[in-house]
Amino acid sequence: MEAIFPGFWNAIARGIYSSAGVATGTFLLQILGRVIGGLTVGLVYLLLRQILSITIRGRLQFSSRRFFVVRGVALLGALSFACSDPIWRAGQAFTPPLLLLFITVLVLTLFFGFLMSGKIGQIYLSMFLLGLLSAETPMGFFILVLVWGVYLLALRHGAVASDSPLLNPIVEQSSKWHLTFLYAIGLVFGVAINCTTFILFDGLEVFAKVGADVPLMYATQWWTQFIHAASGMGWVLGLGIGVLPFVVSAILLPRAVDEEQFLPYHMGAVFFVTGALAFAQLAELPPLWFWTWSREATINSPYFLLVLMLFSAATVVFALAVMAVDICCRDHQRLAMQRYAELREEAGSLAEEAVDVKPLGAGARVVLVIVPVLLLAGVLPGRHQGQTRRMLSIVNDYVQEVLSECGDAKWIFTDGSFDPCLELNAQAQNRSLRALSMMAGNTPREQYMRMHGMTNDEDRIALSIGAPMALRTWMHDHPERLSDIAIQLGFELWKRDGKELPPCSGVLSRPSGMSEEDRLRGVEAATAIADRVLEVYAGGGPSKSAGTRVNELFLFVQWRISRLARMRAEREDRAGNTDLAMRDVNLSDRLDHNNAELSRILKDMDRAKERTLRSITPRESLQMALARADFTLARRFAEPILKGDPDDPNANFGVGMSYFTQKQWARAEEFLRKCLIKKPKEPAVWNNLAMICLYTERYDEGLKLAQKALEIIPESAEVKDTIKQLKEAKEKAREEAASKKKGGKKDAAPTAQQPTEAKAPPAAEKAQPPAAAKPSVAEKKPSPAAPAVDKPAAPVLRMAPSPREELDAAIARGDYVAAAQYAKPILSITPDDPYANFAVGMDHFGKRAWEPAEKHLRKCVKQKPDEPVFLNNLAVVLLYRGRYDEALAHARRALKILPDSTDVQDTIRQIEKARDADGAKKPEAKPAPKKKPEAKPPAKKKPEAKKPEAKKPAEKPAKAPEKPPEGDGPDALVPSLPAAPETM
Repeated sequence: MEAIFPGFWNAIARGIYSSAGVATGTFLLQILGRVIGGLTVGLVYLLLRQILSITIRGRLQFSSRRFFVVRGVALLGALSFACSDPIWRAGQAFTPPLLLLFITVLVLTLFFGFLMSGKIGQIYLSMFLLGLLSAETPMGFFILVLVWGVYLLALRHGAVASDSPLLNPIVEQSSKWHLTFLYAIGLVFGVAINCTTFILFDGLEVFAKVGADVPLMYATQWWTQFIHAASGMGWVLGLGIGVLPFVVSAILLPRAVDEEQFLPYHMGAVFFVTGALAFAQLAELPPLWFWTWSREATINSPYFLLVLMLFSAATVVFALAVMAVDICCRDHQRLAMQRYAELREEAGSLAEEAVDVKPLGAGARVVLVIVPVLLLAGVLPGRHQGQTRRMLSIVNDYVQEVLSECGDAKWIFTDGSFDPCLELNAQAQNRSLRALSMMAGNTPREQYMRMHGMTNDEDRIALSIGAPMALRTWMHDHPERLSDIAIQLGFELWKRDGKELPPCSGVLSRPSGMSEEDRLRGVEAATAIADRVLEVYAGGGPSKSAGTRVNELFLFVQWRISRLARMRAEREDRAGNTDLAMRDVNLSDRLDHNNAELSRILKDMDRAKERTLRSITPRESLQMALARADFTLARRFAEPILKGDPDDPNANFGVGMSYFTQKQWARAEEFLRKCLIKKPKEPAVWNNLAMICLYTERYDEGLKLAQKALEIIPESAEVKDTIKQLKEAKEKAREEAASKKKGGKKDAAPTAQQPTEAKAPPAAEKAQPPAAAKPSVAEKKPSPAAPAVDKPAAPVLRMAPSPREELDAAIARGDYVAAAQYAKPILSITPDDPYANFAVGMDHFGKRAWEPAEKHLRKCVKQKPDEPVFLNNLAVVLLYRGRYDEALAHARRALKILPDSTDVQDTIRQIEKARDADGAKKPEAKPAPKKKPEAKPPAKKKPEAKKPEAKKPAEKPAKAPEKPPEGDGPDALVPSLPAAPETM
């Protein structure tokens, strides 16, 4: 159970860092961890000695032996506890679990000290500390119940100091209230420290909360850490192997050390079993550690595990105490004489026996020497941790190499394994380096950690979605930022865009490039680290006793070096450097061969890659919103972009057209004019500004603006229509003014009548961002939502066509090579888009690449199972692949949808002939129907599929040709494409 808001630890750690700096602070935390670990072990020794002193009540003549038993056994127990794996790791640095363990052991030591001495101050301090502990962890309440349960048992058996003030009825009544108030004060004080430090250290911002949420959050976190302290199996194993043996041993201990009777065999067996089971948890026996019995951690809370180790150490001490008492303090001969009267005469005077303390026998001395040696042999050797130290040294050198290769980079994109270590080491070197995990989730805390310190609104939006989005945004929209970054993950973005991978050094890549000298130095350093990794495997492999976390870090180092080696090999191979490529491939193969966790790492990487491919940048979102003519959404993405780049033409166009549709002409004109700063020759902007002048009765100015648009695209019917409307409106205004003047209205100055508002032209709803150099012109109908006008509304010139429009046009004219190019950016955003997949599939169709053609056409059929064009063309591909039954099934489905289609009928006949043929020959004629439909109308509603003319194909043999026939490739049915799908 970790601390709720580890306020005590945070206050100490931050104080050290702020006063000593990061480098010195890290060193001091390591020293402080060892000091507190040593103090904790010392307190454990005192605690175990107190427990045994209260429990073992021998005769006076054996007081010297009892002294030896109590101190010797307590020392062995404390040593075993200190060498147990969880305690050893906790003492390597100052951590919240170690601090909580120290407070816990201090509380128990004070309490048992009170039982022995009766000093009231000890129990008062113990209760105050228990309150503090309860504020940090639910374990504090369990320890409260434990200590007062032990107190009641001690009263019952007379084990409390006779001079204890609590035995005085008068003092007892007031002391109960004092103890309660001290506990409450400690609890309130602990909660106050936790909440104050939580708020001061930006806890509310990290978790996206407000001050009023803290009480509920505190209670929820308190309960959550209790139920999540261990898995179901962890609770069973922890209680069954850690707590239950302790309870059984503690209950039986007073009876087992009673010197007035023999040690019963069944009781001795219980202590032997419980002691051996507890010692297995403390010794260097990883297969027997209950927290490692499953792949997933059974104990999730380090503090809970440390407490369980304390229980195990106490159980071992109880078992050792029973054995030592039996050997040192129990006179078996005297007990036998008392038990069996017939032996008394032979033994002599019992009175003489009572005062004669015999020395220990040879057998007893041997046992008392062998047992401590065996105990020490079981716990001490593993603390050397030779293999673990080598693994940690490799991990540390890897971190230093990453920092070295980062150079002047300010950001590094990682998998999250080494992020805190990288940032702390960078700060220790007085460098500013932020690590962004490509595999992190999107919780409020993870969002805050990514966005903390960022002032650019566009970057904040990207980082709020995830680190892959930030890398993608910088790569596509802000290439100048690439000089400030290093990447270890994210190469998929380059591959997806068809770009050359950035140059890779030993453990990372700098997209902006790095000197050949630095790159080769990094490769040499990474190869040296890889050789050390392979030496670890040659020496027996990673140490299981190193712990799950150390092993995971070691394997990540191994995998990361292998991954970069493969990327270097890929670049060298394309450059023709075969020897260098093979060297890196061999190195990567050797590393991967020894990496048992590689499949899990790759699975995690696939999940991160999937998140990357599903996401789009704010600028891509703006582009998609403009393509859908959703100017409200476009404005949402455009506004943060404008804060970073006020002159961005796409963003200004989106905001301007949003105001255009709302008939806020002044605001629309303001933003549209900003588009001209970077795109002064964009005719769509000039034409839309002319339309605004039309609506605001500035006819002369509008004519000048429209004339500029016409100079750029002289044949544009849209611009000519705008000019026509402006001239008609100007003439009508002149005639109305003359009519008023002729009518004798002398009391008012002659003014032009404001024309009725024109309908909002369709381009205001369908306009595209200025993405291409030559915009297209599309004639549109007026929007039905606009009010009626006396003059015709000029259609607003559209901006550059979107990839979707280019794709539709290319498909309509049967140019699948061009269509495949326009489909790529669409597939990068929506991989299952049916029409983009159709374009790519038909491009492969024309190249006789049947397998990828089938793959893409199947995606079309999956998304549009009732589109006969997709079904028929898939049937043609399957015919070429010789899978006639499946091809026939798809063709018949297409015929069921279009019963009169001669193209589909010809395809069916071709398949049936090929199926019935011998199959040795190849098809000689094209089985696909030939007709291509005309260009798709701009209407959104999908029209019914066209019925192309029949064109009977020649008979074809059964098998696909080994070489493609001459020509431009097979013709195919072209689907009737609906409007671009409204997907982000």
